[in-house]
Amino acid sequence: MSAVMTRPHPTTPPQAARSVAAARPMAVLLAVTVALGATAPALAQAVPAATKPAAQRAPLPVPKSPDLNVAPLPAPADQGDIPAAAPYTLPPQRLPVSAAVMEAGVLPARVAQGNLTLLFRAGVEALDDSMMPALVDVAARLKARPGERLDVHAHATGPADRATDARRTALLRARAVRDRLASSGIDPLRLNIFADGTLVSTPAAGQPLPVPDPKAPSPDRVDLVFRP
Repeated sequence: MSAVMTRPHPTTPPQAARSVAAARPMAVLLAVTVALGATAPALAQAVPAATKPAAQRAPLPVPKSPDLNVAPLPAPADQGDIPAAAPYTLPPQRLPVSAAVMEAGVLPARVAQGNLTLLFRAGVEALDDSMMPALVDVAARLKARPGERLDVHAHATGPADRATDARRTALLRARAVRDRLASSGIDPLRLNIFADGTLVSTPAAGQPLPVPDPKAPSPDRVDLVFRP
């Protein structure tokens, strides 16, 4: 019977095992660096650079304070050599003014007391020459009292079968009065016009015409009412 001789398995000392374990990370890092093509000096610079603190950001520049001092205004230009304007003369009045108005503070008696009424013939739209003196006095009062206004209430009659004719005639009368006063220098914005039409029915054949009330105002007229 022959004896079999076996060689005992060599064991690694503890110090050698620790050295191998410590060398593994460096070996892995070196292998990665070689694979990426980095050199040993670059590896030596990369390792400490990773541990350096980030550089601090440079402080922003502080803007200058604005200058709050206001520059003095330039001296006014010398206007001593500019000639004085020629005196302005008012144009002549388009309509004559009553002699009574020429006296200071005096108004024509026709308009001094209050309102006026202009009478028209049925169907007539234009102003009559007999109305001109009254309109001259109305313009004189409005000029003497610039704070007043004038209401122009126009009335007219028309056939019942044509409802718009009466109001149209009244409106044309009111416009004629307004245009006449405006041509004498009165601001049209001070003149308020109103138009009112009255329909008149034609009686049947053989029927008498209606008798108007003598106390009632004429249905064909223009009332001029002064307003403060």
